[in-house]
Amino acid sequence: AAAAGADAGASSDAARRDDVAVLHAYFAALGAEPLANMALGARHLHGRGVPAQCDAALPYYEAAADAAAGAAVREGNLRPNERARLANDVGAPRGRYDGGVAALERVFARWFGRVADRVALVAEKRDALAAALAAELARERAEAE
Repeated sequence: AAAAGADAGASSDAARRDDVAVLHAYFAALGAEPLANMALGARHLHGRGVPAQCDAALPYYEAAADAAAGAAVREGNLRPNERARLANDVGAPRGRYDGGVAALERVFARWFGRVADRVALVAEKRDALAAALAAELARERAEAE
């Protein structure tokens, strides 16, 4: 019983620390900190300390990507007109950014969909393995008693 109380206390301490971490990440993101935006995007995508919502994750990932692109331009690693050339592809389908960027987005979406499917499959196998191991552990405990 004492161990259960200690576990509950540790769990509530961890939850408080996670709440504080989320709060700090929000403030850092408001200050345009790219790593905070990435962290909040991941938290919203996977539901770590916040509700899991892909739509909520997107603005944080976009802010981080914009910061990275801006830094690349400032450092001379990316010429500002490269995006314009992609957007001006002749005969390219028109989308959110027009031209080649939209085509790249579609390729990324297909790739990400395949990755997400594989991650879901791995998660299913992990859950089945965890259930089997839990059942085996329960059986061994029952036999030991």
